[in-house]
Amino acid sequence: MTELDLSDVVFSGTPLTDGPIGTSERLVIMGQSEDVETALRAVCAKTEVCALAGEATASDTLIRYAKHQLRALTGNRAAVRPGLKHVRLAARFFGITVDGRRAEELDPAARARLRLAVTIAAALTQNTPWLALNRPFDGIPARARAGIRGRLLDALDHFELGAVFALDSAVDAGIIGGRTVVLELDQVADAGDFGQQLRTPRSNLAADLAGVNVFSGLARRGWLSIGHSQVRAKTKLDGKVFVTIPTGAVRLSFDEFSPIFDGEAVFEALVVGLHDKDSKVQVTLSPSDTEVGLALQADLFDFSAEAADNSELPWGVLHPDLGADIAQQSTAVRPGTRLWVEVDTEQMRAYPVEDASPTAVMSAKE
Repeated sequence: MTELDLSDVVFSGTPLTDGPIGTSERLVIMGQSEDVETALRAVCAKTEVCALAGEATASDTLIRYAKHQLRALTGNRAAVRPGLKHVRLAARFFGITVDGRRAEELDPAARARLRLAVTIAAALTQNTPWLALNRPFDGIPARARAGIRGRLLDALDHFELGAVFALDSAVDAGIIGGRTVVLELDQVADAGDFGQQLRTPRSNLAADLAGVNVFSGLARRGWLSIGHSQVRAKTKLDGKVFVTIPTGAVRLSFDEFSPIFDGEAVFEALVVGLHDKDSKVQVTLSPSDTEVGLALQADLFDFSAEAADNSELPWGVLHPDLGADIAQQSTAVRPGTRLWVEVDTEQMRAYPVEDASPTAVMSAKE
Protein backbone atom coordinates (compact mmCIF):
# COMPACT_ATOMS: atom_id res chain seq x y z
CA MET A 1 0.00 0.00 0.00
CA THR A 2 1.51 3.33 -1.07
CA GLU A 3 1.35 6.05 1.56
CA LEU A 4 1.15 9.82 1.27
CA ASP A 5 3.20 11.77 3.80
CA LEU A 6 1.92 15.31 4.47
CA SER A 7 3.65 15.75 7.81
CA ASP A 8 5.98 18.32 6.24
CA VAL A 9 3.03 20.52 5.21
CA VAL A 10 2.99 22.75 8.27
CA PHE A 11 0.66 25.54 9.42
CA SER A 12 2.01 27.66 12.30
CA GLY A 13 4.07 24.76 13.56
CA THR A 14 1.36 22.09 13.25
CA PRO A 15 1.60 19.48 10.46
CA LEU A 16 -1.36 18.73 8.22
CA THR A 17 -1.08 15.06 9.25
CA ASP A 18 0.95 13.43 12.01
CA GLY A 19 2.40 10.87 9.62
CA PRO A 20 1.85 9.02 6.35
CA ILE A 21 -1.69 8.04 5.36
CA GLY A 22 -2.66 5.01 3.30
CA THR A 23 -4.88 4.85 0.23
CA SER A 24 -7.64 3.22 2.26
CA GLU A 25 -7.82 6.42 4.33
CA ARG A 26 -9.38 9.65 3.15
CA LEU A 27 -8.29 13.15 4.05
CA VAL A 28 -10.67 16.11 3.92
CA ILE A 29 -9.41 19.70 4.12
CA MET A 30 -11.87 22.45 5.06
CA GLY A 31 -11.76 26.00 6.38
CA GLN A 32 -10.83 29.43 5.11
CA SER A 33 -10.39 29.39 1.35
CA GLU A 34 -6.91 30.90 1.24
CA ASP A 35 -5.59 28.38 3.78
CA VAL A 36 -7.27 25.47 1.99
CA GLU A 37 -5.77 26.59 -1.32
CA THR A 38 -2.31 26.78 0.27
CA ALA A 39 -2.67 23.25 1.63
CA LEU A 40 -4.01 21.92 -1.66
CA ARG A 41 -1.07 23.35 -3.60
CA ALA A 42 1.26 21.49 -1.24
CA VAL A 43 -0.74 18.29 -1.69
CA CYS A 44 -0.73 18.69 -5.47
CA ALA A 45 3.06 18.92 -5.40
CA LYS A 46 3.08 15.40 -3.94
CA THR A 47 0.40 13.81 -6.14
CA GLU A 48 0.56 13.33 -9.89
CA VAL A 49 -3.12 14.13 -10.46
CA CYS A 50 -4.66 17.31 -9.09
CA ALA A 51 -8.22 17.90 -10.29
CA LEU A 52 -8.40 21.68 -10.44
CA ALA A 53 -9.51 22.07 -14.06
CA GLY A 54 -13.07 23.02 -15.01
CA GLU A 55 -15.84 20.99 -16.57
CA ALA A 56 -16.74 20.54 -20.21
CA THR A 57 -17.79 23.57 -22.23
CA ALA A 58 -20.85 23.49 -24.45
CA SER A 59 -18.79 23.38 -27.67
CA ASP A 60 -16.69 20.36 -26.67
CA THR A 61 -17.50 16.83 -27.72
CA LEU A 62 -17.16 14.37 -24.87
CA ILE A 63 -14.13 12.74 -26.47
CA ARG A 64 -12.46 16.10 -27.09
CA TYR A 65 -13.12 17.14 -23.51
CA ALA A 66 -11.67 13.87 -22.19
CA LYS A 67 -8.49 14.37 -24.25
CA HIS A 68 -8.12 17.97 -23.09
CA GLN A 69 -8.58 17.03 -19.44
CA LEU A 70 -6.18 14.10 -19.65
CA ARG A 71 -3.49 16.46 -20.96
CA ALA A 72 -4.28 19.02 -18.24
CA LEU A 73 -4.39 16.52 -15.39
CA THR A 74 -1.34 14.47 -16.36
CA GLY A 75 0.74 17.23 -17.94
CA ASN A 76 1.61 14.72 -20.63
CA ARG A 77 0.33 14.88 -24.21
CA ALA A 78 1.52 11.32 -24.78
CA ALA A 79 -0.84 10.11 -22.03
CA VAL A 80 -3.95 10.96 -24.05
CA ARG A 81 -4.12 7.89 -26.28
CA PRO A 82 -3.65 5.25 -23.53
CA GLY A 83 -5.70 7.42 -21.20
CA LEU A 84 -8.85 7.14 -23.30
CA LYS A 85 -8.97 3.42 -22.51
CA HIS A 86 -9.04 4.29 -18.81
CA VAL A 87 -11.66 6.98 -19.41
CA ARG A 88 -14.06 4.43 -20.86
CA LEU A 89 -13.32 2.05 -17.98
CA ALA A 90 -13.88 4.70 -15.31
CA ALA A 91 -16.95 6.06 -17.07
CA ARG A 92 -18.79 2.82 -16.37
CA PHE A 93 -18.79 3.66 -12.66
CA PHE A 94 -20.47 6.96 -13.41
CA GLY A 95 -23.06 5.65 -15.86
CA ILE A 96 -21.87 7.68 -18.82
CA THR A 97 -20.62 6.84 -22.31
CA VAL A 98 -17.81 8.99 -23.71
CA ASP A 99 -18.57 9.49 -27.39
CA GLY A 100 -19.04 12.17 -30.04
CA ARG A 101 -21.94 13.93 -28.33
CA ARG A 102 -21.45 17.55 -27.36
CA ALA A 103 -21.33 18.55 -23.74
CA GLU A 104 -24.32 20.84 -24.26
CA GLU A 105 -26.42 17.70 -24.73
CA LEU A 106 -25.66 16.64 -21.14
CA ASP A 107 -27.37 17.97 -18.06
CA PRO A 108 -25.19 19.38 -15.20
CA ALA A 109 -25.22 16.06 -13.34
CA ALA A 110 -24.00 14.14 -16.39
CA ARG A 111 -21.24 16.69 -17.01
CA ALA A 112 -20.12 16.23 -13.41
CA ARG A 113 -20.04 12.45 -13.85
CA LEU A 114 -17.93 12.92 -16.97
CA ARG A 115 -15.50 15.22 -15.16
CA LEU A 116 -15.01 12.77 -12.29
CA ALA A 117 -14.61 9.80 -14.63
CA VAL A 118 -11.81 11.57 -16.49
CA THR A 119 -10.14 12.47 -13.18
CA ILE A 120 -10.12 8.82 -12.13
CA ALA A 121 -8.80 7.87 -15.57
CA ALA A 122 -5.94 10.35 -15.26
CA ALA A 123 -4.80 8.67 -12.04
CA LEU A 124 -4.98 5.25 -13.67
CA THR A 125 -3.06 6.51 -16.69
CA GLN A 126 -0.30 7.91 -14.50
CA ASN A 127 -0.33 4.77 -12.36
CA THR A 128 -0.48 6.99 -9.28
CA PRO A 129 -2.26 5.84 -6.12
CA TRP A 130 -3.27 9.38 -5.05
CA LEU A 131 -5.24 12.28 -6.43
CA ALA A 132 -6.34 15.64 -5.07
CA LEU A 133 -9.94 16.76 -5.61
CA ASN A 134 -10.82 20.42 -5.22
CA ARG A 135 -14.54 20.78 -4.38
CA PRO A 136 -15.49 17.91 -6.72
CA PHE A 137 -19.23 18.21 -6.06
CA ASP A 138 -19.62 21.94 -6.76
CA GLY A 139 -22.30 22.72 -9.32
CA ILE A 140 -23.99 19.33 -9.01
CA PRO A 141 -27.76 19.65 -8.49
CA ALA A 142 -28.85 18.69 -4.99
CA ARG A 143 -31.00 15.78 -6.15
CA ALA A 144 -28.08 14.21 -8.03
CA ARG A 145 -25.33 15.00 -5.54
CA ALA A 146 -25.73 11.96 -3.27
CA GLY A 147 -25.72 9.49 -6.15
CA ILE A 148 -22.65 10.98 -7.82
CA ARG A 149 -20.83 11.15 -4.49
CA GLY A 150 -21.50 7.45 -3.99
CA ARG A 151 -20.29 6.60 -7.49
CA LEU A 152 -17.03 8.46 -6.85
CA LEU A 153 -16.40 6.62 -3.58
CA ASP A 154 -17.14 3.29 -5.28
CA ALA A 155 -14.65 4.10 -8.03
CA LEU A 156 -11.95 5.11 -5.55
CA ASP A 157 -12.43 1.86 -3.64
CA HIS A 158 -12.51 -0.30 -6.78
CA PHE A 159 -9.32 1.16 -8.23
CA GLU A 160 -7.66 1.37 -4.78
CA LEU A 161 -7.03 5.09 -5.11
CA GLY A 162 -6.39 7.44 -2.22
CA ALA A 163 -7.86 10.94 -2.35
CA VAL A 164 -7.38 14.26 -0.61
CA PHE A 165 -10.57 16.33 -0.78
CA ALA A 166 -10.94 20.08 -0.41
CA LEU A 167 -14.58 20.57 0.62
CA ASP A 168 -16.88 23.27 1.94
CA SER A 169 -19.95 21.13 2.71
CA ALA A 170 -20.52 19.42 6.06
CA VAL A 171 -22.68 16.79 4.33
CA ASP A 172 -19.92 16.00 1.84
CA ALA A 173 -17.37 15.77 4.67
CA GLY A 174 -19.64 13.49 6.67
CA ILE A 175 -20.17 11.09 3.77
CA ILE A 176 -16.52 11.07 2.68
CA GLY A 177 -15.48 10.28 6.25
CA GLY A 178 -11.89 9.77 7.28
CA ARG A 179 -9.82 12.52 8.86
CA THR A 180 -10.92 16.14 8.48
CA VAL A 181 -8.47 18.99 8.96
CA VAL A 182 -9.89 22.49 9.46
CA LEU A 183 -7.58 25.39 8.58
CA GLU A 184 -8.21 28.93 9.84
CA LEU A 185 -5.94 31.96 10.20
CA ASP A 186 -2.96 29.98 8.86
CA GLN A 187 -3.40 27.41 11.62
CA VAL A 188 -4.68 23.86 12.03
CA ALA A 189 -7.75 24.87 14.03
CA ASP A 190 -8.93 21.28 14.51
CA ALA A 191 -8.36 17.81 13.11
CA GLY A 192 -9.89 14.36 13.39
CA ASP A 193 -13.40 12.97 13.08
CA PHE A 194 -15.66 15.77 11.79
CA GLY A 195 -18.63 14.64 13.86
CA GLN A 196 -16.57 14.99 17.02
CA GLN A 197 -15.46 18.44 15.88
CA LEU A 198 -19.11 19.49 15.66
CA ARG A 199 -19.85 18.03 19.10
CA THR A 200 -17.00 19.96 20.72
CA PRO A 201 -16.23 22.90 18.39
CA ARG A 202 -12.70 24.25 18.42
CA SER A 203 -12.83 26.08 15.08
CA ASN A 204 -15.03 28.86 13.78
CA LEU A 205 -16.19 26.53 10.97
CA ALA A 206 -17.43 23.89 13.41
CA ALA A 207 -18.97 26.57 15.62
CA ASP A 208 -20.86 28.03 12.66
CA LEU A 209 -22.17 24.63 11.59
CA ALA A 210 -23.13 23.78 15.17
CA GLY A 211 -24.97 27.08 15.58
CA VAL A 212 -22.83 28.36 18.43
CA ASN A 213 -20.25 30.98 19.31
CA VAL A 214 -17.06 29.40 20.65
CA PHE A 215 -14.56 31.08 22.96
CA SER A 216 -11.45 30.15 24.87
CA GLY A 217 -12.16 30.48 28.58
CA LEU A 218 -11.12 29.52 32.08
CA ALA A 219 -12.89 27.47 34.73
CA ARG A 220 -11.90 28.35 38.27
CA ARG A 221 -13.55 28.13 41.69
CA GLY A 222 -16.79 26.88 40.20
CA TRP A 223 -17.17 29.61 37.56
CA LEU A 224 -16.66 29.84 33.80
CA SER A 225 -15.15 33.09 32.58
CA ILE A 226 -14.33 34.38 29.10
CA GLY A 227 -11.55 36.93 29.21
CA HIS A 228 -12.60 39.89 31.34
CA SER A 229 -16.26 39.65 30.28
CA GLN A 230 -18.91 39.66 32.97
CA VAL A 231 -20.76 36.88 31.11
CA ARG A 232 -20.16 33.93 33.44
CA ALA A 233 -21.73 30.60 34.37
CA LYS A 234 -21.29 27.97 37.05
CA THR A 235 -19.26 24.85 36.29
CA LYS A 236 -17.64 21.80 37.85
CA LEU A 237 -14.67 21.98 35.48
CA ASP A 238 -11.29 23.41 36.29
CA GLY A 239 -8.61 24.86 34.05
CA LYS A 240 -8.54 25.98 30.43
CA VAL A 241 -11.77 25.31 28.56
CA PHE A 242 -13.67 26.04 25.40
CA VAL A 243 -17.02 27.73 25.98
CA THR A 244 -19.95 27.69 23.55
CA ILE A 245 -22.92 30.05 23.48
CA PRO A 246 -25.74 29.13 21.04
CA THR A 247 -26.69 31.87 18.59
CA GLY A 248 -30.24 31.49 19.91
CA ALA A 249 -29.21 32.03 23.55
CA VAL A 250 -29.09 35.81 23.22
CA ARG A 251 -31.77 38.33 24.24
CA LEU A 252 -31.90 41.68 22.42
CA SER A 253 -33.61 44.97 23.24
CA PHE A 254 -33.30 48.71 22.71
CA ASP A 255 -33.93 49.19 26.45
CA GLU A 256 -31.20 48.49 28.98
CA PHE A 257 -33.83 47.92 31.66
CA SER A 258 -36.21 45.75 29.62
CA PRO A 259 -38.11 43.16 31.69
CA ILE A 260 -36.79 40.43 29.35
CA PHE A 261 -33.40 40.78 31.03
CA ASP A 262 -32.48 39.05 34.26
CA GLY A 263 -30.02 41.86 34.94
CA GLU A 264 -26.98 39.69 35.62
CA ALA A 265 -24.78 40.77 32.71
CA VAL A 266 -26.54 43.13 30.32
CA PHE A 267 -24.16 44.90 27.95
CA GLU A 268 -24.36 47.34 25.06
CA ALA A 269 -23.25 46.23 21.61
CA LEU A 270 -23.05 47.63 18.11
CA VAL A 271 -24.55 45.79 15.15
CA VAL A 272 -21.62 45.45 12.75
CA GLY A 273 -23.24 43.09 10.25
CA LEU A 274 -26.28 41.06 9.22
CA HIS A 275 -26.28 37.83 7.23
CA ASP A 276 -28.51 34.90 6.27
CA LYS A 277 -27.86 31.53 7.93
CA ASP A 278 -30.11 28.73 6.68
CA SER A 279 -33.67 29.78 7.68
CA LYS A 280 -32.42 32.54 9.97
CA VAL A 281 -31.07 36.05 9.77
CA GLN A 282 -28.24 36.69 12.20
CA VAL A 283 -26.54 39.81 13.53
CA THR A 284 -22.88 40.23 14.35
CA LEU A 285 -22.49 42.14 17.60
CA SER A 286 -19.43 44.00 18.84
CA PRO A 287 -19.51 45.02 22.53
CA SER A 288 -19.05 48.67 23.43
CA ASP A 289 -16.95 47.54 26.41
CA THR A 290 -15.00 44.27 26.19
CA GLU A 291 -14.61 44.32 29.97
CA VAL A 292 -18.35 43.61 30.13
CA GLY A 293 -19.61 42.10 26.89
CA LEU A 294 -18.68 39.64 24.17
CA ALA A 295 -18.45 39.65 20.39
CA LEU A 296 -21.31 37.40 19.29
CA GLN A 297 -23.31 36.03 16.41
CA ALA A 298 -26.98 36.10 17.42
CA ASP A 299 -30.22 35.00 15.75
CA LEU A 300 -32.35 37.99 14.78
CA PHE A 301 -35.14 36.35 12.73
CA ASP A 302 -36.18 32.71 12.35
CA PHE A 303 -38.25 31.77 9.29
CA SER A 304 -38.27 28.01 9.85
CA ALA A 305 -41.46 25.96 9.78
CA GLU A 306 -40.83 25.02 13.40
CA ALA A 307 -40.78 28.68 14.38
CA ALA A 308 -44.08 29.24 12.57
CA ASP A 309 -45.72 26.37 14.48
CA ASN A 310 -44.39 27.09 17.94
CA SER A 311 -44.49 30.85 18.33
CA GLU A 312 -47.29 33.20 19.35
CA LEU A 313 -45.30 36.04 17.81
CA PRO A 314 -45.48 37.02 14.12
CA TRP A 315 -43.61 34.52 12.01
CA GLY A 316 -39.88 35.20 12.11
CA VAL A 317 -39.90 37.46 15.17
CA LEU A 318 -37.61 36.34 18.00
CA HIS A 319 -37.12 39.61 19.89
CA PRO A 320 -40.42 41.46 20.39
CA ASP A 321 -38.62 44.37 22.08
CA LEU A 322 -37.15 45.32 18.70
CA GLY A 323 -40.50 45.99 17.02
CA ALA A 324 -44.00 44.68 16.44
CA ASP A 325 -43.20 42.82 13.21
CA ILE A 326 -40.48 41.98 10.73
CA ALA A 327 -40.94 45.22 8.78
CA GLN A 328 -40.39 47.39 11.86
CA GLN A 329 -37.42 45.38 13.05
CA SER A 330 -35.79 45.31 9.61
CA THR A 331 -35.96 49.10 9.52
CA ALA A 332 -34.72 49.53 13.08
CA VAL A 333 -31.88 46.98 13.19
CA ARG A 334 -29.12 47.73 10.73
CA PRO A 335 -25.33 48.04 10.81
CA GLY A 336 -24.56 50.83 13.25
CA THR A 337 -27.60 50.17 15.46
CA ARG A 338 -26.88 49.96 19.20
CA LEU A 339 -28.61 47.22 21.15
CA TRP A 340 -28.65 45.92 24.70
CA VAL A 341 -27.71 42.29 24.97
CA GLU A 342 -27.94 39.50 27.51
CA VAL A 343 -26.71 35.92 27.22
CA ASP A 344 -28.80 33.08 28.63
CA THR A 345 -25.98 31.64 30.72
CA GLU A 346 -27.91 28.43 31.38
CA GLN A 347 -27.28 27.51 27.74
CA MET A 348 -23.53 28.05 27.97
CA ARG A 349 -21.50 24.84 27.67
CA ALA A 350 -17.83 24.15 28.37
CA TYR A 351 -15.36 21.35 27.71
CA PRO A 352 -11.64 21.02 28.49
CA VAL A 353 -8.87 22.23 26.23
CA GLU A 354 -6.90 19.05 25.65
CA ASP A 355 -4.11 20.53 23.58
CA ALA A 356 -1.69 23.33 24.45
CA SER A 357 -3.85 26.27 23.46
CA PRO A 358 -6.86 27.28 21.36
CA THR A 359 -6.16 28.29 17.80
CA ALA A 360 -8.68 30.11 15.65
CA VAL A 361 -11.54 30.38 18.11
CA MET A 362 -13.05 33.73 19.00
CA SER A 363 -11.58 35.68 21.87
CA ALA A 364 -13.50 37.94 24.20
CA LYS A 365 -11.94 41.04 22.64
CA GLU A 366 -12.80 40.32 19.00
